[in-house]
Amino acid sequence: MVALKPHRGTWAPADQPHTPIEAAHALAWHDARHPDDWTPVKRHFRNGHTETWWAADACLGGYGPDSPCRLVVATTDPAGLPEKAT
Repeated sequence: MVALKPHRGTWAPADQPHTPIEAAHALAWHDARHPDDWTPVKRHFRNGHTETWWAADACLGGYGPDSPCRLVVATTDPAGLPEKAT
């Protein structure tokens, strides 16, 4: 597993995402009852605290759910994709 910088660009056709953050924004989200592309994930912290985060497979260049390398986006808020928590 490696982390990609959210604004680090890659080659892609003009109509497709060029950065991980663009790929995240391309994912569908309606609300928590109808999460579309997103799946709820319970995150456990060392102090026993838990939070619900959201994860989704994204497509970017050679990354994707059907590719040998996957790009998984995790966030606390799929609607807003906050920079510090995505």
